[in-house]
Amino acid sequence: MYKKIILAVMAMAMILQAPSPAAQGKNEQEMTKQSRQLMSKADKAMKNKEYDSALSLFQQVIDAQPELALAHMGKGVALRIQEKFEEAVQSFEKAIELKPDYQQAKQALAETLIFAGNKFGTEKQLEKANAHYLKWLELQGINKDPKVEVQVHYTMGVNYLNLKDAVKSAETFQKLINQPNLQKDFSQIYAVSHYMLGLGLGQMNKYEEAQENLIKYLELSQSDPANPFAPLANYMIGSSAYLALDEEVEKINTEIRGLNGELEKINNDSKIKDEDKIKSAKPVQDKIAEAQKRKAGLAVEKTGRIVPYLTKAIEGRADLEDAYVKLGNFYYLCEDWSGALKIYQTIMEKFPSSPDRSTYEKFMKTIEEKVKGKTQ
Repeated sequence: MYKKIILAVMAMAMILQAPSPAAQGKNEQEMTKQSRQLMSKADKAMKNKEYDSALSLFQQVIDAQPELALAHMGKGVALRIQEKFEEAVQSFEKAIELKPDYQQAKQALAETLIFAGNKFGTEKQLEKANAHYLKWLELQGINKDPKVEVQVHYTMGVNYLNLKDAVKSAETFQKLINQPNLQKDFSQIYAVSHYMLGLGLGQMNKYEEAQENLIKYLELSQSDPANPFAPLANYMIGSSAYLALDEEVEKINTEIRGLNGELEKINNDSKIKDEDKIKSAKPVQDKIAEAQKRKAGLAVEKTGRIVPYLTKAIEGRADLEDAYVKLGNFYYLCEDWSGALKIYQTIMEKFPSSPDRSTYEKFMKTIEEKVKGKTQ
């Protein structure tokens, strides 16, 4: 109801400011006597809040004189009050097409695009919302409030993220962050945009860039001890670092499996003498040892981006189940069997109803066997 009151007040202002038929510009079609009478009735209906009647009267004028920009403008205003935003946009666009210097119609179009974007966003029609916001951004020839422009970019980026379009989300937030004076004039949005950009880059598997933006966000928001996004930011940093490490380790493991295959062929080749097998196997064994060393070095190198951040995430939000899982898996990857076992015992204790409980139980048995093997 409150929104409709606002729209009605804005519409009334538009009608009061609208050029009279006698004051039409050179680009405006000459209005007939009948159209003048209909427009006068439509204006009266609008003032009396009889919007259906006004729409009918504006449409009669358009049917008689389709090139009359003023009639399309009036129709758009009536449609907007009724929150028929898409139809209103079409009417305002038609008015501008007929009269390119129609500044009032341009302003009405701009305002309606924002109303439409907000409405569709509330209704979770995010693609429609962004289509209207994008059209607003592309609109030329009007003065745009910098605050609104920043908010539009931010909302579009969030919408793209919710639509699982990480590429467009990242592009939108990167453009927003790059805007001059954003950090100075809109410090909070500047900070949170780094967080959102980090999320998008993480979904794109651009782990290093994701981590840098999330760390930047934490640096910018460290003065807020109650920051609700901090645990998730810490989780995303640690998680993306672990996933990046896991990818690199898997490449090395694939390399090692191939080398082990070569060793097996050498050992199973009956044509090669035993002493020659030892010589042939030595270079392969050296490559395996070098690969294992690289794998261990990677784990040490990434520890600072994984353990501290996942630990902070857990401290900030004890319900982040996957933070525990990633931490336990990291210890396992580092062959810290005791550390991995301790984390998985905590997982079993804290998340008794987890749908992955059976998987955790099986993995725990594997870890327990590793622990036993180490102590024997």
